[in-house]
Formats: sequence, C-alpha cells, structure tokens
Amino acid sequence: MSPEPDVGVTGTRFFGDLTAGEDDIWSVAGIPLTPLTDDLEYDPYPLARVTLWDVNEAVAQTVAVLPVSWEVSCKTCHYSPGITAEIDVLRDHDTAFGTTLEADRPVFCASCHYSKPMAAYTAGDPEVSTLSQAIHTSHAEYMEALGSETNYCYACHPGFEYPHQRDVHAKPHNIACGACHGQQMTEIGRVTREAWVELPRCITCHSEDVDLDFEPEGVPYKNARGHGGVLCATCHGPQHAYWPATTTQDAIQPIGLQGHSGYIDDCLVCHATEPDAPFEHRDFTAKKNRPPKWAPIPTASR
Repeated sequence: MSPEPDVGVTGTRFFGDLTAGEDDIWSVAGIPLTPLTDDLEYDPYPLARVTLWDVNEAVAQTVAVLPVSWEVSCKTCHYSPGITAEIDVLRDHDTAFGTTLEADRPVFCASCHYSKPMAAYTAGDPEVSTLSQAIHTSHAEYMEALGSETNYCYACHPGFEYPHQRDVHAKPHNIACGACHGQQMTEIGRVTREAWVELPRCITCHSEDVDLDFEPEGVPYKNARGHGGVLCATCHGPQHAYWPATTTQDAIQPIGLQGHSGYIDDCLVCHATEPDAPFEHRDFTAKKNRPPKWAPIPTASR
C-alpha cells in the first residue's frame, strides 16, 4: 500500500516528534523529503526547525540541514533505446547473473542484497553479496576508468552540481571522498567490509589533534561523544558538513548560536558562565594521569 501524500514509508510526516534511541540520541526517520520547495524551486539543502519543549513552553530552537537530492540517476550510464534506465538495470542483471528480475517487477534490491538501512524491512539473502559489495564491485571498472582526476563517487552519491561533501575538508583543503572512504571502489566493496559499520575515523589523520578516548573502535563519528558526553557533531557539525561548511544553509546554525560560522568555539553557547578550566577533549575521569594530546588549531587554518 502506498503512503498518503506527505507521509514517508515509516509513517513520518513533515511535522512531528523526535524519538529517543540508543545512548539518548534523538532522531526521526523516513521524512518524505524532495529537493523541491512548495514554490517548486530546487533546494537540495532544505532546513528543518527543531524545538525543545518543556510541557507547553518552547525553551530552545535551532535549524538543521536535511540534504536530499535526485541529481543521481542510473540513466547516466544505463540507457537503451525504447526502455527506461530502471528496466535497463534489471536487464543487465538478468544477463549477467541469469535472474528474471525484469519479468518479476517490482524489484526491491535489498530483498536479496542485504543493506543495513533497510534491515528493518528485509534481512536480505545471506547467500548473496550485500548491496554495498554488489554495487561497488560491479561498477568499479567503469567508474575507475574515468581516472583519478575525477571524483567518480558523485556519479552515484550526490552529486557533481550539489555535492554531498560540503565541509572544511572539501574547501579549502581539497580533500575528496577517497581520502577517508578509500581510493578504490573495489576496496570499499570488499567482502570483509561491513558497510555502514566500518566507517572512516577522524583519528586516521588527526592523530596529533584528538584523543582516542572519544572515537572508540566501532563507533561512527555521528555517535561519538566527548567533553562530558556531548556528541562530537554538536560542536563540529554533521559528517560531510563539518564546520565551517561550504554552504550558506549549513552555516545558519553556528552563526545563530555564536555569531560566526565555524565549529562551536564559544563556551557560553552551552555554559551559563565562562569556565575557569581550559577546554579539553579528553575525559579525565577515565585517565586522570595522562596529559591531553589536543591543542587548539591555529586561527589561520580554521
């Protein structure tokens, strides 16, 4: 059964409540977003207003970017006269693997190829490769043929015109996707890699800037905590849009909180009074005798 208008596949609407999950991380899934405003203007970086309520009184409010795009399209490569790109994909699969997907439409890829984001709906088939393995390995030879000068990740992950990566790594440092996720698609699609679990870690590059206490093995950045249990993303921004970000929309939150863009470096954003102790990333209750490795980043490089 198809959802009602303006209702997502999880029953979520544009307005509603967040839900407390593991480790008291509040979230919502399945918001029915498109990159179009009500005036039919293209906006791949729409804003969501988040309000904290105390019974019937709004006590705090902020905005967050919810990136969404339909810039990606299989028809960039999958095209045959007289048929859609979707049918072309199924026909190629049938030819390569002896399946009958074109005749068995509609097809839900994750019903066979396990995908962690879809785990609540289907467990997939353990006898076949995961969706990440299948997609990355089967397309590797075609994408990598474009050459190392092309960020071919954007052929499937939004996007060349409106990049998913819009953070301080992209500009001014010109660090592309492969620096964190792996330079070769075959590496990303290897059988031993658990997609959505084995993710890049900040400590890989920032070994002299941050402490391992707040990026333990198996914990992705979006769930990592520091400074008294605060989520890292609270001060540094979400993954792929670390502050200072390259878009106007992503700068609204830090500017609203502290009066300027960039990661949160004003203690009074959270503290009622300026703390006497210096800011530390480490949790001294765990290792009191070990000096911190973190040091302030020079202003010129921010």
